Amino acid sequence: MRYLLLSFFISFIANAYSPKDIDITKFEYVRYVKPQLRSIVLSYKTLLIGLTPEIQKISKAFDLQFDLYTFERDITDTCIQKSGSNCKIQIDSLSATLQELIKVIDIEINYSEINNLTLGEKLKAQNTRSQLKLQIIQTLEKIQDVHLKMTLAITKQVSTLGLKKELLQVISKLDSFLLFLSDNRFRSDLTDFQTSFITPVTKYILLRDNQQVFIQNIDEFNIRLNAIVMRITKYNYPVDKKVKTLINIIHNRWNNILKVSLITN
Repeated sequence: MRYLLLSFFISFIANAYSPKDIDITKFEYVRYVKPQLRSIVLSYKTLLIGLTPEIQKISKAFDLQFDLYTFERDITDTCIQKSGSNCKIQIDSLSATLQELIKVIDIEINYSEINNLTLGEKLKAQNTRSQLKLQIIQTLEKIQDVHLKMTLAITKQVSTLGLKKELLQVISKLDSFLLFLSDNRFRSDLTDFQTSFITPVTKYILLRDNQQVFIQNIDEFNIRLNAIVMRITKYNYPVDKKVKTLINIIHNRWNNILKVSLITN
């Protein structure tokens, strides 16, 4: 095992990538890289469910989370009174999405049936769910505050920066809740993968089409993805065959991205 780990880290050093190693056109980025990244993000949801089938009951939370990311991008930093109706439509839709998320996380999960979680971890997951619900309620109250200011027309512009900050907290706490439910054998690498790959890819590449984020972070993306692949496939942990098949598909998609993106001699 020590030799395996040593070989793993040596291979990372030997295959470190930087922006100077990238050779990709805008067309290649749009046509090949983004679709593969989108598929990897979607597969991450399937991976978590494969490792912890009980998450299937609340799987709609993943789709709602993507909607929240979209709202965070689309809602302007200030709502101008003259165009306040447009802001109101967006904020009303956000409110409905948050209320739907509460219904989803209120779905009963039998924590005793979840494998590879200690009693303490199950209690932590339940506590994190409560914190998430409180954060959603707090964000809904912030929406009401924005509505009130727009209705009373106290100022010509109503800031939504506080609302967007609260919204990002909802997204973060939802990630924490789902990860606390996940298989503890892989949680550390899953957390790193979520934080350093899934979140920036979703927020900045898929939703904001920021090619520079991809170029500047390709080495970090590579490290985090390969770490979770190795954890699941090389440590001889007993997992469902479908999970190993899925993680290999994710790995192949990433390798295809590297083939398109890197300078080849």
